[in-house]
Amino acid sequence: MARMRISMAVVAAFVSGICFLAASHAVAAPVTWGNHLVADTAAGILDAQSIPASSTIRFTNVGGAGYDIVITTSSLDYSTAGNMGDPSNVNISWSIQGATASSLGAAIPYSSVDVHFYATGTSDPFYLTGVDFRLVDAETGERFRNLNYYSAHGDLVPLATPADLTGAANPILSYSHGTPVTYPDLSLDSGEGNVGQTQTTKWIEFNLSGKAVSGFSFQAGRASSGAGGVEISSLGDLVHQLQAIGSGAIVATGQSYDGLASTSTVPGGAGTQVQLLGGRASATTTVTAAFSLVSTSGFQAGAGTLSDVVSLQGTNGDKVVLQLSYDPAALAPGQLESDVFLGWFNGGGVLVNAVDGNTNLPGEVNNPLFHLGAYDPTLDFHLGYYGVDTVNKTAWAVIDHNSEFLAVPEPASAGLVALGALTLLARRRRRR
Repeated sequence: MARMRISMAVVAAFVSGICFLAASHAVAAPVTWGNHLVADTAAGILDAQSIPASSTIRFTNVGGAGYDIVITTSSLDYSTAGNMGDPSNVNISWSIQGATASSLGAAIPYSSVDVHFYATGTSDPFYLTGVDFRLVDAETGERFRNLNYYSAHGDLVPLATPADLTGAANPILSYSHGTPVTYPDLSLDSGEGNVGQTQTTKWIEFNLSGKAVSGFSFQAGRASSGAGGVEISSLGDLVHQLQAIGSGAIVATGQSYDGLASTSTVPGGAGTQVQLLGGRASATTTVTAAFSLVSTSGFQAGAGTLSDVVSLQGTNGDKVVLQLSYDPAALAPGQLESDVFLGWFNGGGVLVNAVDGNTNLPGEVNNPLFHLGAYDPTLDFHLGYYGVDTVNKTAWAVIDHNSEFLAVPEPASAGLVALGALTLLARRRRRR
């Protein structure tokens, strides 16, 4: 831990500036299917051959983007890698076949497919834009129903209703034949005739690319043994679209704080971005973030500091992961990026490590522990853990309090000393 005592006069009034995040803050990464020979989850290529016909599988940290894809299936006739009709296996897909009626016209025992996006190592919904895929080679008798997606916060949203089975009122669903055929069991098929072998010109498309979603689901079945399976195309170029805090972001009880972010527009500031990386709301709340060059205790950001002052409010004493960007160009000679951490103004004119302001939560003791590297949700979601990511130029901390924060280096530099009288007690333990 690091402690600094700064004595100085109040020099300016509090100024705030918030803007909505542009798409440039997120990077699109394709998520496709492979078999055992080419699959590479870290590159966004999921092993369709390993997906069970009636169980759950988790692909961890897909594309290195901090989220997992969890697929749960029930009662499929089969689930494996397909080839989209391409014998060279260049266009690999996920091939499934739903359960079949015991005889023509009998009730279909529908199989289910459920896909969730979660923050890596958690059950917190992780919302993505860009999801766009097709059920390829969908033909007459290959029926689907209960077509849904999951909202950014994990709520189930129907794409079709009993009154609108084809989703005609919803441009998310489209069909190669133009008009699908509907059935009394509230299912539909593409209306395309049956032809041998894979036909990529026959499809039902789920185009969720314009929505922030945390997954999707549907049921699949076959009216007779003559109906075949379908192949699911790549999921699209997926982006974790950050939700701008703006003038205040509402987070409902039980929802995740992950993805809330804002960027400073304070004149003369560092353009600091604040982002919450995890935690759940214990009660419905409105989260706000305000930026300034001067704290309410009188500390002035600028030369020798690495970020604007950020006032975070509204997280209800919940355990959250706070992250701020910093400007490495502001480091003074002799200062190291590896020594950057989140500072917190404790109200008494003292700037200390942000985790020093934590209290002990029920069942969890505040345990300050430093990690050099990006926040890892599978290892670091413990009260008091903190660190710095020198690759992405961010400092983070797991905290349970609201106040004013900024990114600062260990003050062994003339740059910070010049801001005022300074004393330091440093004690840093590293996560093994």
